[in-house]
Order: sequence, then C-alpha cells, then structure tokens
Amino acid sequence: MPPPVGRYAPSGLAGPFPHLPQSHLQQQQHSQQHHATHAQTPNTGLPPPSLGGHPGFGPATANSNVNPFAIPGVNGMGVVGFPAGPSTAGIPDGGGTGLASHAAQMGFVRGAQMQQQQQQQQQQQQQQQQQQQQQQQQQQQQQQQQQQQQQQQQQAHLGHDNRLSVDGKGAGTNSRIRDVWKHNLAQEMQVLRSLVDKYPYISMDTEFPGIVARPMGTFTTKADYHYQTLRCNVDLLKMIQLGITLFSESGEVPPAIPLDSNVQYAANLGPAPCTWQFNFRFSLEGDMYAQESTSMLAKAGIDFAMHEKNGIDPHDFGALLMTSGLVLMDDVHWISFHSGYDFGYLMKIMLCKPLPDDEREFHKLLTIFFPSVYDIKYLMKHAGRNQTVNGSPLTQSAAQIIANLGQKSGLQDIADELGVKRVGIAHQAGSDSLVTGEIFWKMRQLVFNGSIDEEKYSGQIWGLNGQITATPYHGASQAQQTPNLNGATVYSNAGTPSTPNTGHAGLTNAQTPAAQTQHAGVGPLTPGGGGGVFGTFQFGKSNWATRSLPPSPHPFDPLSTLEIDAAVAIILSKHDGSLRFNAVMLWEPRNVEMIAWLTNPKAAPRPHRAADVVAIAPGRKPLITMEDLNAVEALARKDPRIVEQYGIIGIPPPRRTCTRFIVIHGPLDMMRDLAATSVSSKSPDVLPSISKAPSNNYDVLSIEMQGGYRDTVKPIHITQPECIVLNDITFNDKGTIRPVFYRLSLAEMVVQYGNPEHPHNRKHAFDLGEYGGGCMTNSLSLGCDCKGVIHYMDADFVNAAGSRTTIKNAIRIHEEDAGILFKYIDFRDNSVIVTRGLKLIIAHTFTAANYEYCVYWIFHQDGAIQIYIKFTGILNTYAMNPGEDTLGWGTEVYLGINAHNHQHLFCLRIDANVDGPNNTIFQVDATWGPGLNTQLLQAMADYDGASSRTWDIANTNKLNPYSKKPVTYKLVSREVPSLLPREGGLVWNRAGFARHAIHVTKYADDQLYPAGRHVPQTSGSPSPSPGLPTWISEASSAPSSSNASIENTDVVLWHTFGITHFPSPEDSPLCLRSLCRCC
Repeated sequence: MPPPVGRYAPSGLAGPFPHLPQSHLQQQQHSQQHHATHAQTPNTGLPPPSLGGHPGFGPATANSNVNPFAIPGVNGMGVVGFPAGPSTAGIPDGGGTGLASHAAQMGFVRGAQMQQQQQQQQQQQQQQQQQQQQQQQQQQQQQQQQQQQQQQQQQAHLGHDNRLSVDGKGAGTNSRIRDVWKHNLAQEMQVLRSLVDKYPYISMDTEFPGIVARPMGTFTTKADYHYQTLRCNVDLLKMIQLGITLFSESGEVPPAIPLDSNVQYAANLGPAPCTWQFNFRFSLEGDMYAQESTSMLAKAGIDFAMHEKNGIDPHDFGALLMTSGLVLMDDVHWISFHSGYDFGYLMKIMLCKPLPDDEREFHKLLTIFFPSVYDIKYLMKHAGRNQTVNGSPLTQSAAQIIANLGQKSGLQDIADELGVKRVGIAHQAGSDSLVTGEIFWKMRQLVFNGSIDEEKYSGQIWGLNGQITATPYHGASQAQQTPNLNGATVYSNAGTPSTPNTGHAGLTNAQTPAAQTQHAGVGPLTPGGGGGVFGTFQFGKSNWATRSLPPSPHPFDPLSTLEIDAAVAIILSKHDGSLRFNAVMLWEPRNVEMIAWLTNPKAAPRPHRAADVVAIAPGRKPLITMEDLNAVEALARKDPRIVEQYGIIGIPPPRRTCTRFIVIHGPLDMMRDLAATSVSSKSPDVLPSISKAPSNNYDVLSIEMQGGYRDTVKPIHITQPECIVLNDITFNDKGTIRPVFYRLSLAEMVVQYGNPEHPHNRKHAFDLGEYGGGCMTNSLSLGCDCKGVIHYMDADFVNAAGSRTTIKNAIRIHEEDAGILFKYIDFRDNSVIVTRGLKLIIAHTFTAANYEYCVYWIFHQDGAIQIYIKFTGILNTYAMNPGEDTLGWGTEVYLGINAHNHQHLFCLRIDANVDGPNNTIFQVDATWGPGLNTQLLQAMADYDGASSRTWDIANTNKLNPYSKKPVTYKLVSREVPSLLPREGGLVWNRAGFARHAIHVTKYADDQLYPAGRHVPQTSGSPSPSPGLPTWISEASSAPSSSNASIENTDVVLWHTFGITHFPSPEDSPLCLRSLCRCC
C-alpha cells in the first residue's frame, strides 16, 4: 500500500501531484505566473491548463499500483505516437492504459485544485475562529460537545458483533447515512480520504432513471447484448444517487463516536457517518427518464426538486473521486450487487466521455479504476456452482444457505434470508449500499468461512462477460431461452432500476415482438413498442415532449439508426458482400394511403415503412459520395504527372488542392475507377502562372498591424444546419387543422460557370443530385454560437461498406424575433398599436466543395412559409497570366486571380395540399382588361417582373366566405434568373428543370427529383432530358382524358429560382454572403 500521499490527500497536493513530471510542474508555474501578471476573475468551474495534451503521468511512488494516464507497457492499450516500455526516456511507464481523454486528465487536475481550495478555506475559517473566540466560549463549546457525544452514544451504538444495530427509527441511527449535496461535497470527500486507509472496503449502490432503450441486431453472446443495453442507457441517462459505505478489513463500519481526526467535524454535523449518499443534479424538466422508475424513486422519498436545485455537478464529483484514493488503488475493494450499471455510471463520470463500444475495453477500464470488485450476485451464483470455498467443499449449512439464496433475486429478499436489518429507506442509494455491505460480510462469514478467494471471485460483474457459445442472438425475445450462465441484466416493473426484485425478465415496459424470423434475423424494421426498441420514457415536461414514444415511428419519420442497420443487414444477407452502398433512406408511403391515414388515422390502415437502398450496379451512376471525392483527390495529388504540373506552375506542396467536377475527359480532369486506383490525366497546352502578389488574407498579423480588432463590437459566429424534407404541413385555424402542403423540399440545384473556354465550359455541378446535400451536412458539434433555446436533430447515413454514420446536430429548430408583425398609428389621436412577430426556423448547412449553403425554412405567424438561402465560402478561381484579359467571362478579383461568372439555380418541389389534395395552379399577371382561362395538360411558365407575376395554388372546391374566391396559397418569388447556357448545350440538356421558372405536373409517387433519380454523368440526351422534361413529354403524348388533366387534381408545383453571381474583388478571398429567397 502506498503512503497516505498516494491517496492524493490535500497535504500531498501542493505540487499539485508527485505524479507529474517536472516539465508539468514548470508548465504550471509558468501558467500561474502568467495569470498573476494578467489578473482576472478565476473560473473555479474549469480545470487549470497545466497538463495540456500530455498523454501520461508517472507513478507517485515505487509502490504505486496503476495510473490511468500513464503510457502503458507491452500489454497496455497504447497511445499512438508514444513508445511503450521501460526504455522510453522521459515518459515513465505507469502501468495504465494511456487514456488520451483530455477531459479525464483535466478532471484529475481539477480534483487536486478543488482539494487545495477546500483546504485553504478550512485554514482560513480556523484562523478566523481562533481570532474571534474567547476562552470562555471555547469552554462552553467543549461542554456542548461532551453533551452531544453522550446523546450520540445513547442513540447510535454498536452491536455485539461490532456492526451497526438499529433501535427503531431514531434520528441518531438514520443520521449515520450522510446526505451529500453540492454545498458539502468537498467537505465530505475530505472525510472519505481520511478514512479510506483504515476502511478500504467500500460497498456501493446507485439509483438512476431506469431503462429507456435497448439495442437491436445480432449479438455474439447474451452478455454482449446486455452490455450494449447498459452502454446505450448509461450514455443517454444521468445518475441520480450514489451510496457508499466504508468497512474495515474485519467488516467494521466507522464508529458513531468521532475519532481524533474528525472530532471538530463530527461535533458540528452530528454522529460521524458510515454511509454517504451523494445526490446528483437531475431535472424532470430537461433530463431523460423512465416514468416508472422516477415514480418509484419519488415514492421512496427522493426529492427531485431538491436534486434539481442543490444536486451535485457530476463533473465536480468525478474530479474529486479521481483524486480521492477510493479508485485506482489495488488495496481498495468495492462491494456491489448486480452492478454493471453502477460501475458504468461511475466510469462515465470519471472518463468524461461515453462508454467503450466493446465490452472488453469496458472491463479493461473497470480493472484500472476498480482493481478489486466483488459482486454479491456473482458470489452467490458461483459459490453454489463451484461447490468449493478456497479449495474445500462447502459445509452443509453453507450449501443450504446458497440453495436458499438461489431462490432469491432481489437485494431485500437476500437481506431477509440472511437476517440483515435495513437502516434507512429502501430504494435510496445510501441505505441500499449499507445493506449490500452487510450482506457481503454475512456471506463471507456463513458461506466462505471468513475468507473470500480474491483471485477467483474479484473482478466479475454479474450479467456481463458471459462465456457462452458464439451463436447469433436476436434481441430480448430470446432472453428467457438462453442459458443464464453469467447472469442477465433483468428489470421488473416492481423493482428498482439498480436492485431488481424477483419478477419478469426483460426491460422496463419494453414489449417484445412475437416473431422476428420474417426479417431475416436482423430484427424488425419498426422501433418503438411494436419492435421493442424503446420502453416508455419521458424527456422533460414541456408540452411538446411530455408523452411516451409512439408505438412506432410516424410514416414520414426518417429511418432510425436501427432501421438503417436492419436494412443493410437484409441486403448483405442476400449478396456476397461485394456491394458498395450509396444511400439508405426512407421510401415514402404512397400518397393515397398516406392522405387517407392522415385524414382518419383510426379508420385507415397505417402506411407501411420501407427502406430505399441504393447500391452501385452496372449501368447506373448514383450519388458521388465524399469517400469517392476524397479518393479521387488523394490519387490525383500523388500522381507523378500531376505533381510535375504543380511544380511547373509553381504551387508549393502545402497549397496543392484539387477541384473535383463530375464531367470527365478534359485537361487535368481526373478519372478514377471505383474498383481500381489508376489516374487518367491530360495537361493543357498553355499553363497559367501563379500570382506573385502578396497575400490579401486577413491573418492575425495583418490585423494587428492595422491596430488590432475593434473593441466596440463583439463577433457573432453562427453556423446553421440543412437538407430537410417537410411533410404534412398544416395550419391551426382557431382550432381547425387545415392541410396546406403534403411535402416541401429543395429537390435539386445546379451551379454552372460562364467561361466558354475549354475546359471551363464543362464546369457545372448538381450539388444535390450528384453529391447529396444531406450527406454534406455540417455538424453543429463542430462549432456553433447560435443564441436562444435551440432543438437539434441528428441525421444518419451509410458509407460504402454499409456501416452507419451519424451527423450530430444536423438540423436546428428555433424561434427568432421577426420584427414588426403589425403596426398602426391613428393620426387623429396619435394612438399606437404595434405587435412584434415571431418566426419558427428549421435550418441546416451543407458544404458543396467551395460553397457553404445555409438553408432556412421559415414559418411566419401570418401563415407565410419562406425558404431563405445564404451561401458563403470561397470563390472557384483560376490563375491568370500577366496581361491576360478576362474577356468579360469573369473578374480579376486579385492580381492574377480570375473568378468566373456563374449561376446558382435551385429547384423547389411543392406538393400542394391546400384544404385537400385536389388543387389547381393559376398564373396571376397584372394586365389590361380581363384575363384568359387556359387549361393545360402540363404547365410550363417563365417569370415576368413587368406583370408582377405570381402563381396561386387554389382549391376551387372551397370558397372563402368573404371574397367568394377559392381558398389559395400564393407563390411569390422575385429572384428568378433565366438559365443562361445556350440551348442544346451540355448544361441546358442536363438541367432541364431550370429552363423555366415553373413546371406543373400531376402527382406521381416516383417523381421526386427534377433532374432524374441518378444524376452523375448523365448527358441529357437523347431528348428529352431525364426528370421534368421526360415526365412532361410523356404526359403530353398521353390521350386527352381526366387522367392527363392537371386541373382540380393532386398536382406538384416545381419552381426554379436563384441568382446570377458576377464576382467582385470584395468577394475574395472570402465570399462573405449572398442571399436568395423564395416566399
């Protein structure tokens, strides 16, 4: 055992650690000197920057056992870039894992800092007391202390076996369980540090908000299934309580009468505790939980309002626990009951990151933080199975006890069987931890003859690390059929989440599908109650979230992560594994089925959910993914011929990049076979030179030379997310829900450049159809300074191998002030009426090569819906030779830099449902005289600003009671440039949707993409072009009938809008913002 300093006691933290190499001490001293000379208010909630990104500590002493941050030896987990073993100079081998978690390292340092602060505060308080107290007051206090001690001896005493005994429900006995909140956390942790040397056995229990999720898929063992269930719930939820009780090596708890080391402390707070109950910050308003679990905990006396107001910050607790000496020590033994979740929550708090994906890594970390663990459930089951104790057969009485215990599963049942009396309230962590410890010592005495073989029983957690044949396991429906070798994590509606009682095996309120074989062994495609993926849980109490999850997802919901995994598994099960996946997304239900269900969900059948899986097959060229683009660029930049061209032009290696366009076979165009690694290239005859002008970038140095940043304003950094499909949009008209749009989406876009010279005449991109705006969506986890209350949504995709990838915080939803909604001043009396408006924004951002597109769907209070697009980023430029003329095709934005003119054209798909599916599109122009009524089979129209042209989406079957005209939504769009590439050219042929501002087609389930389903490398010929031109041609050639009419039927309005961009020097090097809107 290391000396007390190894426990990280405050007296040993002045360094702050002997663990730290000298370089870190110097770094910390330097940091302290810096802060001393730059006085500012310290933020005690943040760790000091003394460790930086250093990967390891050295051992505290020669006897130190393990260090979680040390560079490991040969058998360690390793840190990339650092050698292992004793020969490593300057980086001692601490025998740890080489954890590279900066947050965990900072937590370690923060714990030291908090200990030092606590010690300093106590010293200051003691000095103040000594100065203020008089000799007479001190004598009075001593008399009061003696009286309190006598009372404590009467209320709380030790039994004949030196264990805590109970006489009724006296306050003195129950006060042995000390409640710890944020105000006394540091003080109580100091007491634990002072006691753990003498009381190295720690029994523990936690209370947490239940089980809200369980995994689906194929699992190699039952234990793997249970670990994945544990992992996903621990990562989702928060711990509510932790109870720990200290025992000596002989099973004694700390005495109620204070020892010399804590006389003053105990005199102030009552009887010295033997059990500590840590109460963590938890909110029923904002945190996730299972309703049954929180209701049960509330009945047990847990005050959730108190937890929300005064609960402990988990980060503070984790920092103090890391430096407490209770963890990371070989000679500290933890006692638990069925405790996979308990240790999972503790490790998450200390690691400051989610649990490992693999159970083996979980056990490695468990061994580091908790080297010695005894699980009572494991002891109970395996003592009976092995029929030996320390190599000797069980006695008859011990065997009978094991047999009796084998019929029990709950903590209280086992306590009753062994005659252990409870102190405190059941289902509170402090009381449960005390009962757990008493059970352990009873079992040790009655079953194990007073000694438990640590090598045999330590380190095993019941329900995990199962040893069964690696056969496929398909969810909890087989839980009762699989041999219960090392236990199963079982929960019952009547039991606490952490201490299950005898009852039904399964997850809290989780339903199990009756049959799963129809899904090829990968689990059902429907999550929720029907698929058994989620139990009933709540997320907060706001009016949008106080509900249980529906039995299955809404038919319009994107595929869940589980559904994506299941779809990929089904496809792979039917193929040899040579497929390259391109996209897996929702196949939307048929329009007629969906409208029937939306109109009357109780009477109409619920539409089925299906996955649309796109794989690369002969003759088709689906989306070009980021994997494809990155592979092309990587090959091109390494190709000797390309490297040679870089050198001729004069581009240094750090600045060499490639611009990737889909159209192939041109100078410096790169072609890559997806199944090969070759590059085909051709160099232009005349090579441009690189500008020698100094950089005009606004770097830090140039800003400082101009006087530095302005101090009169503060920067606002905003990044918002995108690629959104909106379904079933309705308007609440004084309680009447009126349908407005069935589906809205930004369906396609094209960016074409205006230089006719080769190879620039071929430069154009369909950023949505060729690359997929959704796949290029930015993650707000990469940095966003949005203000206000924002709700985020993730997006899931697949890579070429079919593995799922998640873009965190892909979509944001929030409200903003919209300025004046209404204002009127009566000039007669100058009375004013003014109302401010709010707008709901659903937004995201995607990066398409050099441009960032921020797409906002905006809903106004007057019923208006607007799509608003900001695009920023950098211009696509080309080098110019000195004296070269742009010929009007671009602008020289800087010396030797030519930015070509280009267009951004977007196609909006509007699936109208104005008061029902039967709508008619009217073109409205301001003209002389009466208008003309024209019926068209398929409509195409261009924008005319001279006539203030708009388009009405009307339901002619319903009239407004005042105007006596059809109820109508109006499309108003003023930014509608014409498609400039010449007719018959490549861009004109491929971008058929952009030839007109408006197209109207009759609804068809498979007509979602105006340039066709698979856009890459299409030529647009022979005529008609794929997408809208083809659909219009086919409808025009159909016989004249009601099926071909687009009047008073289910129609789709396609609108192309955008801008023509003539670059200016102000757009370089950063194109700050261009705007485009349609409302």
